[in-house]
Amino acid sequence: MDEKEKLDFAYRYPFSDEAKEIVKGVSPDNGREGYLDIAAAMIKEALDKNGIEYRNVSYGKLDNIVGYAYSRLLISTIGDAYMIDAYARAVAKRSISAMMEDSTANIARMASELGLKTEASKEGFNVKATDFLDYAPSNDDFSVANYPFSNGKVHLSISDIAMFLDGLLVGRVKQGLPIPRSEIPKFVAAYAAGMKGLKKQKAQQGSNTRGWIEKLLEHPIPDVRQRAVGLILAPYLVNVKKLDVEDAYKIIQDYINRCRALDSSTRITDSQIMYYCKYAKQKGTKPMSLAKAREIFSGVVDFDSL
Repeated sequence: MDEKEKLDFAYRYPFSDEAKEIVKGVSPDNGREGYLDIAAAMIKEALDKNGIEYRNVSYGKLDNIVGYAYSRLLISTIGDAYMIDAYARAVAKRSISAMMEDSTANIARMASELGLKTEASKEGFNVKATDFLDYAPSNDDFSVANYPFSNGKVHLSISDIAMFLDGLLVGRVKQGLPIPRSEIPKFVAAYAAGMKGLKKQKAQQGSNTRGWIEKLLEHPIPDVRQRAVGLILAPYLVNVKKLDVEDAYKIIQDYINRCRALDSSTRITDSQIMYYCKYAKQKGTKPMSLAKAREIFSGVVDFDSL
């Protein structure tokens, strides 16, 4: 891979090993205000639009790559768990768009960096059935029965592999986030303090009548029942935060997995999570009040200690 190809690859996947190498070679004080402006715009787009548009440009790629590195510092300075999650999913969504226009060789390279070995062909990719089962997203769409299968391998098209890698991409972006405040330069913290719009959005999340749900999402608890997802989390994310069903599903799934780390007996399946998200969307249900939640989950969740 020559320097031009490496720059192009890093622009498509700014969290890649190649991108990290490029950033290391850039002076931290060289044009940092411009990089911070790019980073702030990236974060704002991620939060306002639940995604970052991928533009296949012929210039400015280096600035974008370094801007991404600064965006990680900025989003860590802000420190809001929901914002970090939304930001990570937006970056991953951008790279999925880039992947749709990329070569099979580059996609295979990125998949390898994410831990998934593939065999590229003109028609797509072959993935070992065991790897498919290990890495596939936890929803019914990614069943071996839904894809061509032969000789112990599952065949995926470019669009299939891009969606297949979504969860791994999100995980890669989230690695190391939030960056400890002790590692964030003072000029970045000062810039973050002056950012407009984002601080207001964060304050609204904590000050409105449903700030307690944001706190619940930030704190896994040892006993989560289906009612918590159906009556609180799904209605909140879908009908208050106005997220797509799939995005709400992913946030709840991640939350439930963190809860399982505290108590593996937590009983709710991925299909049930998806059902509650779709039901909330269809019926337009709103989350229950804090007073009602205190009553129903008495002895299970101490909302005052979140």
